[in-house]
Amino acid sequence: MTLRTTETLPWTEGLRRDEMKEPDDVSAMLRLKSLGWGARRIAAELGCSRTTARRWLREGAWRRPPPPSRPKALDGLEAWVEERFRRHAGNADVVRQELAAEKGIAVGLRTVERAVAHLRQELRAEARATVRFETRPGQQLQIDFGQRRVEIAGVPRQVSFFVATLGYSRRVHVRAFAGERQEHWFEGMESAFKAFGGGEADLEDDPGDHPSAERGGAARQCPGADPEP
Repeated sequence: MTLRTTETLPWTEGLRRDEMKEPDDVSAMLRLKSLGWGARRIAAELGCSRTTARRWLREGAWRRPPPPSRPKALDGLEAWVEERFRRHAGNADVVRQELAAEKGIAVGLRTVERAVAHLRQELRAEARATVRFETRPGQQLQIDFGQRRVEIAGVPRQVSFFVATLGYSRRVHVRAFAGERQEHWFEGMESAFKAFGGGEADLEDDPGDHPSAERGGAARQCPGADPEP
């Protein structure tokens, strides 16, 4: 039996619409394709665009369209909400109150909490990353090198800065060097001990940076070098 495009097939009756979204519509398209019809012929038979026919033929089956997204009360205020949430250290209720006072938007606390859920996780991660490591006075000295490009006598040069920080009082001692060789580490530590009036029980540095095989200092403990700030 030969199918003609001028005929209206019984099982395609009533399917002439611009959008083919119903399961029967797609089934009709797929059945016509199995009979050897092309997308243009199917589109003409069902009264839809070739784009629509091609899309559903490519899908190979009917799929429920996603529900339309509804506008949210805080759409367009993402940056404002983030700034206020961070300003108030993660207090969503204060943000809710300011929304009503400054923007005239009255929403529930749960709405604000949903909007800042990802920010709360970021704040927690930042807090964990910046937790201060508490030590007793005179127990620990943290040391490390940093670099900065400076101009000396009109010539740009990279300078290495030895930084020593007392673990308890957070007092800082800094020395500038031309490099980061072993003698620079030792000279930096000696100058720090003199500046602080003694040594520390423990030295904490970055093992990947220190050129010496000896790790950690065993200098005499001197609580007086690390007084309460």
